[in-house]
Amino acid sequence: MRKQIKAIPLIAGLAVVFLLTLVTASGFLERPDRVFWDAFQKVASGARRPDPRLLLVAVDQQGMDYFSSQGVLWPWPRDLWAQLITISEEAGAEAVLFDVLFDDAGIDRLNSSGTYTDMALADKLSDPLPTVIAAQLLPHRARPDSLPPGLERAGPPFKPYSVGSSGFRLPYWRFRKAGMGLANIEPDADGVIRWQPLLYSTGDRSYPTLAARTAQLIEGATLRTPRLDRSGRMWLRYYGAGGPDASFPYVSAADVIMGSHPPDSLRGRILVVGGLAAGLLDYKPTPVAVAGEPYPGFEIQATALSNLLQGDELTLPHPVVSAVFPLVMGVLGVAAVGLLGSVWLQIALLICLTAAIPLIGLGAFYAGWLLPVTSPLLACFGGVGARLYASWQLEGRQKRKLRNLFSRYLDDSVIEELIDRPEELQMQGRQLTATVLFADVVGFSTVSEKLSPVETVAILNDYYTVFVEVMLKQRGLLDKYIGDAVMVIFGAPVADARTPVLASRAVLEALAAIDGLSRSRAEKNLPVLSMCIGAHTDSVVVGNIGHPKRMDYTAIGSGVNIASRLEGANRMLGTRNLVSERFCDGVPETIKRREIGRVMLKGLTHPITVYELIRDDDAGLWLDDWARAWKLWREGDRSGALSVWGKIIGQRSADRALEVLVSRLTPHLGKEGVDDELLVFTTK
Repeated sequence: MRKQIKAIPLIAGLAVVFLLTLVTASGFLERPDRVFWDAFQKVASGARRPDPRLLLVAVDQQGMDYFSSQGVLWPWPRDLWAQLITISEEAGAEAVLFDVLFDDAGIDRLNSSGTYTDMALADKLSDPLPTVIAAQLLPHRARPDSLPPGLERAGPPFKPYSVGSSGFRLPYWRFRKAGMGLANIEPDADGVIRWQPLLYSTGDRSYPTLAARTAQLIEGATLRTPRLDRSGRMWLRYYGAGGPDASFPYVSAADVIMGSHPPDSLRGRILVVGGLAAGLLDYKPTPVAVAGEPYPGFEIQATALSNLLQGDELTLPHPVVSAVFPLVMGVLGVAAVGLLGSVWLQIALLICLTAAIPLIGLGAFYAGWLLPVTSPLLACFGGVGARLYASWQLEGRQKRKLRNLFSRYLDDSVIEELIDRPEELQMQGRQLTATVLFADVVGFSTVSEKLSPVETVAILNDYYTVFVEVMLKQRGLLDKYIGDAVMVIFGAPVADARTPVLASRAVLEALAAIDGLSRSRAEKNLPVLSMCIGAHTDSVVVGNIGHPKRMDYTAIGSGVNIASRLEGANRMLGTRNLVSERFCDGVPETIKRREIGRVMLKGLTHPITVYELIRDDDAGLWLDDWARAWKLWREGDRSGALSVWGKIIGQRSADRALEVLVSRLTPHLGKEGVDDELLVFTTK
């Protein structure tokens, strides 16, 4: 049953882990996961380089200012773009991608007509150099009945991203024979660009994006199939901050068109043309965008193309992996915290897991996987929290039970130690070495005959109160009241190396407190009582003993009987306290004692040596003589021994125990034998 109870926190923790795993499997935690993935993008920035063939041709402010000074305003005449294609083709460029919408007819200008410039560009778009121009998908618009073939899908069957009913913003009709790709950029709910489709699906048709169309034209049938998620999204791996002097090489479009850029540098290049000037308003928020330096939109197209060509794209793991990872981390946390008893170690474990889970996620990110981070953290903290809470509740109930059980027996400080070390408490039974003490009120029967019941209870409670306070102070376990006697145990239920010292102090301080109470009552002409104490250290069995409905935590064994017999022997020996030799084994010399002799207690088969603890301040003046007297006696000098004891009587005329000892040994003055001082008890 105890093992089953101990398993409750573990079961609670695992149950919460499984529940959270099921709840988070729906993917609703992807939004907070994006915060971690964005951080990974920044941390891993620069770990990979973009495809070296890519060159970003920017419509920058400097170029616009140059053409403006020549009387050419934006949008630039189409023949300028035709010239850019011509220069690129002659230089040996591999492809040109225009992230520019040519959706209207060209504008008539002073030196040329719009029709002429449009025809110039249309002619160049028919050249062998792979060139892709932009179209735009307009969601929730009516789709035209016929679309130019340049927008139809070609090449590997990428998984499409479905958008339902959509219309299109197409290039001007003269340009529709060229390769076309959708320039749409899909932001998340927070506006950040983290992924891009490669194919858009609108019913029964699919249309490639700029990156997909360009890659298909370049690689042909050898184009690799990228890793897309279940929705057909390719998660982008950014190579670093955007803009010139960052991840991608940049060149001004004006420099290329005017021939001021070395043509040889275009050889083997894939040109990505787009707007960089602030007035073109083509900037997007990305995970790696630096405050004050927004990310150019056409660099996102370049990133998608580089990811596709090099296999740098990120992807979400299989749903089973996304579910198992939080489950494993949660179970690991729940299992590990149960092995740690210290609160600080448990806190350290949580800190380590809090760091380990994002680090695992970062490692997976480098490998191209977007592992969930929020759900394993939630599963780990939820499971660990549930286990700790269940443990706290269970321990709280156990602590309350222990406190209620032992509040009658132990001092509060000992109870707190017991609560902190519950493993030491074995209620079913435990064998240990303990000191058992019995105390009895001397003369109670005689005094009680003269008192009313109320007065009898009052005087007994007065003496018990004084006595018990000392016992509890010295960490004794108040076992039971037996009429006018009390049983106390030291060293149980919490083991304590100081037990011999504590028990010795308890004996001496209790007798001193009883004497003080008696003097106080005598001054008030109230009845007085006295107490005798017997104590013995031995191996005993402690545990809950009794009927299932009424049990007491107590000790049993021969050691308990010996302590009880020693208490009763005080009356015959004239002592106030009697302790056994085993009791004295652990008592330091600073606590004074005197040997009373060897006794054979009722029920024992061998005699034991007993002692009386001394609390007299002047004991050092005569204790040496006491020990010398016993030495003389056992060496056979009986008269010498009695002479020394007689001398001590002269110093301690009120020493009842000494008088009894001398009167008991005097008849053996002329006899020889080691058992002459042995006193045999025939009653309990």
